[in-house]
Amino acid sequence: MYWLWQSLGAILVIAALSDVFQTIFHPTERGTIGDMVARTIWRVFRRLAHIHRPLLSWAGPLAVLSIMLMWTTLLITGFALIYWPRMDTGFSYANPADLGKRHTFFDAVDLSLDSVITMTGDISPSNSTLRLLMGLEAAFGFGILTASISWLLSIYPILERRRSLGHSATLLRDAEREAHGLAPGFAREMFSTYAQQLITLRSDFMHFPVAFYFHEHRERAGLSSSFSILREFSDWAQQQPDPDLRMTGSLLRRALDDVLRLVTEYAAVPFEDTDHAIGELAREHLRDGDEPDQGEAA
Repeated sequence: MYWLWQSLGAILVIAALSDVFQTIFHPTERGTIGDMVARTIWRVFRRLAHIHRPLLSWAGPLAVLSIMLMWTTLLITGFALIYWPRMDTGFSYANPADLGKRHTFFDAVDLSLDSVITMTGDISPSNSTLRLLMGLEAAFGFGILTASISWLLSIYPILERRRSLGHSATLLRDAEREAHGLAPGFAREMFSTYAQQLITLRSDFMHFPVAFYFHEHRERAGLSSSFSILREFSDWAQQQPDPDLRMTGSLLRRALDDVLRLVTEYAAVPFEDTDHAIGELAREHLRDGDEPDQGEAA
């Protein structure tokens, strides 16, 4: 029976390490444990947001923290299951009275936690195999901690670029309405910049899918609002007599559609056309029917 618990422990350890690898080094792979955790938290908070809208802004940060906690929990639990059958015979104890006692799974969890944080406790391995396992657990724990911090610090610049794109598009839309039009040369330069930003945004979402689950409380920084404005700009540019401006508008539209195809996949809806995808994205973030904030400071 002991081999069953140890096999289950090995599976949990492999699952944790595999999910870390997929998330950090191969993030385009869908269906990972972390992806399922993020989707579940998003759905829960999306339901709660029908009662209190600002709650949806908590989904993304909690999804990231939950994924990091899940990795650590799987690692600690997995090694605890490996140690548990050997707690009576494979370890030596500082207190001789503890030797030979029937130790519980929670004692194994405590030992595993001590190993992860490299803290010396009252229990030490009595053979080389267990010493190697505890050393590996400490190395894996340090690796997961380092990867988690690096992953976390990489997400927030993506969110800042996303907010900047939305705010910039909104400001240009407001300026265009106030000036009753855009000069072709200025429009070409701005639309080309937006196309490059959309290409970067798509790459960001490819490498950090969890960024999709971050909801912007302010409408002017939201994805659906900025995408709707950029769609209007691309439509306008493609109707102008200037061939260079039409080309820039076409580039902007293609870059926008590429991003929308990716984010609608995260929202689990088919991409039919640009307007449909923007509408589905708005509904996913509970912005269906919202009016963009006018004059709100970002």
